[in-house]
Amino acid sequence: MSLKALNKTQKEAVEAVNGPVLIFAGAGSGKTRVLTHKLYHLVNEGLFKPEEILAVTFTNKAAKEMKERVLKLLKTSDLNLSMGTFHSICARVLREDIDVLGFSKHFAIYDVKDQLDLIKVLFESFEISKNLITPNQLRNQISLFKNKMMEPKAVESKAKTILEKTVSKIYKEYQKNLKLNDALDFDDLLTFPLEIFKKKPSVLKKYAESYVGTEVSWNFLTGPKSSVYDLANKGFNIFAEINPAVAGGFEHQGYFALIDKKGFIRSRQDDYGNPIVYYFGLDQEDAEEQGVDMLLEDIDLLLNEY
Repeated sequence: MSLKALNKTQKEAVEAVNGPVLIFAGAGSGKTRVLTHKLYHLVNEGLFKPEEILAVTFTNKAAKEMKERVLKLLKTSDLNLSMGTFHSICARVLREDIDVLGFSKHFAIYDVKDQLDLIKVLFESFEISKNLITPNQLRNQISLFKNKMMEPKAVESKAKTILEKTVSKIYKEYQKNLKLNDALDFDDLLTFPLEIFKKKPSVLKKYAESYVGTEVSWNFLTGPKSSVYDLANKGFNIFAEINPAVAGGFEHQGYFALIDKKGFIRSRQDDYGNPIVYYFGLDQEDAEEQGVDMLLEDIDLLLNEY
């Protein structure tokens, strides 16, 4: 099977393997075809082993369809390729390493009904009026907090009104009861792997190496927490600090530093010959050129030196 079924743009996306590829296309334009042919191309050309590839999608139906297409293209009935939804892939990580967070590997997964049942019990326990907030509204609010990576402590520190303090209190008890019941909700499935990676970098390293995260495009650096923060604050003079009140538990400036192979900081110069040491990582509406775009251009220049 060749790539003859693809048009020129699709073929370019399939054959691009040295870095990320972002595809913008409407419904029915062939995005799934590109993805399945890319998986086929990576395996068929011997660029990657099937077990080194991770393919993630939003629905079980899409994952099943994609795998069937890839098997058909490769003319095989079995392939050791990790493919699934975001939730199912994260659940696999948790089933192996969630003991880091104090849960058993046989944890239960609460669906919407289970979540509402628990919240209703907490409503009765704290005598909360549904005129203030309904159980379903509170469940949605908790989901929003989790998607923003805000733990109960962070929510509690920002609560000012009666409603905010009530939501904070229920959120804290909700999480406590989940742990007592050795259970997770759907949002936990997505956020808990990140907590595991932060608490035990060796687990992150395991998955990085499994899916070729140690290829030329990526290098992971870690160490004692104090050393990491010292490197940022004292070594690069880029602010980074623990802050339980913000999403993720720490805050930092949005700057990038470009380091060459010899360990020197490399940068551009302003109109007066002064070094522009850092690249700003956030979009700026009034900027003539975005910091990330400049960084990518300079990375290419640096790579060409070696």
